[in-house]
Amino acid sequence: MKPVIAACAARTRLRRPAGWAWIAAACLSLSSVCRPAAADPNDYIQDLDFAGGEKEIDMQMGAATATPNGAPALEGAAVSYEVGITDHVLSETYLQFANSTPGSTGGGVDGFTEEGVFRFTDPGEYWADFGAMLEVEHPRVWSQGWYLTLSPMLQTDIGDVQVNLNPMVTKVVGGPAYGAATQLGFQYQFRVRTSGPLDYGIQGFGYGKSWAAENVVFNRWNNVGPAVFGRVPLDSGRAIQFDAGLLFGTSNDAPTRTVRAQVEYEFY
Repeated sequence: MKPVIAACAARTRLRRPAGWAWIAAACLSLSSVCRPAAADPNDYIQDLDFAGGEKEIDMQMGAATATPNGAPALEGAAVSYEVGITDHVLSETYLQFANSTPGSTGGGVDGFTEEGVFRFTDPGEYWADFGAMLEVEHPRVWSQGWYLTLSPMLQTDIGDVQVNLNPMVTKVVGGPAYGAATQLGFQYQFRVRTSGPLDYGIQGFGYGKSWAAENVVFNRWNNVGPAVFGRVPLDSGRAIQFDAGLLFGTSNDAPTRTVRAQVEYEFY
């Protein structure tokens, strides 16, 4: 969910063509069959690039148009604080803000989230880095219950292209309005590294099928589009990183367009 840091730029990996084929097939399959549930326009790709002692203050922003089937436009933002507890464990805490009617005054704190990212392998140890993300979120409206998300994480390099794939399972617990809903989701990203000041690539977000969600209608989101990435180094090991994307909906349940961005201040 944060952009890639420079530490991974020089990594070398074992090349396994079967692995590349699996990644491509998985991304294409997710894009075609997943019909995502409600998502935030400021969602971002979580990766496995972090180090012990690294700290980050992030701001994520996004705005989505109305959907073809009439769901309203949506604005969202979040502020987060991340710390690398070790080289294999990252902790992130953030507040989510939202406004379903851009330009109006109905926004405010929309939820609180605590997230842990666990990297199981060292960079370059295998053909891909493997990890997992565990997230606990509580919306501002207490009757909506708790959202518990578990996401296996895969990150690898194909030449100058970094690939991230994060399938997700979200369980909604508590809150009579939501019952015991379970949702599938995914994030994926292809980042092409260049010798210039900006990298470019593709990002995709979605949430899929739900089970045991009686009396609940989930918006079906499936957004994909181009993205740019940048990093501005500062003194004393600090840096400002950013990425931004223009996403396009692939169904009548998704916003026609979503603009999202993230700005990150990294320090030790």
